[in-house]
Amino acid sequence: MAIYEYTVRVRYNEVDEKSSLTDTALLDLLQNCSTFQCEDMGVGVDYYREIGKAWVLSSWQIVIDRRPRLGESLRIQTWSTGIKRALGSRNYRMIDADGNTVVYAYSLWAYIDTATMLMAECPQNEIDIFGISEPLPMKVLPRRIKLMEDMTEHEPMEVKYYFIDTNHHMNNAKYVMAATEFLPEGFEAKTIRVEYIKSARLGDVIYPRTHVSGEEVTVCMADAEGNTYATVQFLV
Repeated sequence: MAIYEYTVRVRYNEVDEKSSLTDTALLDLLQNCSTFQCEDMGVGVDYYREIGKAWVLSSWQIVIDRRPRLGESLRIQTWSTGIKRALGSRNYRMIDADGNTVVYAYSLWAYIDTATMLMAECPQNEIDIFGISEPLPMKVLPRRIKLMEDMTEHEPMEVKYYFIDTNHHMNNAKYVMAATEFLPEGFEAKTIRVEYIKSARLGDVIYPRTHVSGEEVTVCMADAEGNTYATVQFLV
């Protein structure tokens, strides 16, 4: 089973004041898809906890052709496009009731040993379980997001318990949720890029810095010493 799919209906708590799917909910739906695939194929959260391994997200590139609306039915799909040693790439897409792809994405993941937090080689049996399918014909941007020198500093924020996931660090989508606070009024991203560098944990303090232009908002979230946890970029 190379391509995995589940169906959803956009719920009220997943939309903004315009009844459009929020950036955070969008990421949650994509992230849930690969999580469900792992659970259904016997390599889910409990399996990785037992063997002391985890797939950690390294980067997102999400393209939004059209934002789903409240009540819409969607098919969410994901599939592995390659696993080489400790790195795996994966595509996603959202398909509406008319069969149109409204959102599609590329992601890069690292296979790690949770005891050492160092990358480990993915075993062949897991590669066989996921299978490898053809990637989407999309232009993949560089994983690293370039930071500008003239960035604006903002008030720090503490990582709360409701940001923490089963890996005991700040959930991937919560960085995007925090970054949306810095979007100008009326700004609607067509592409979302995220680069994850260091995991923020419960009680850590994040110091946001932003750069805003007409077509781009970049939010860097770092610790007090300037070491980046994650960078989120919104593009129109």
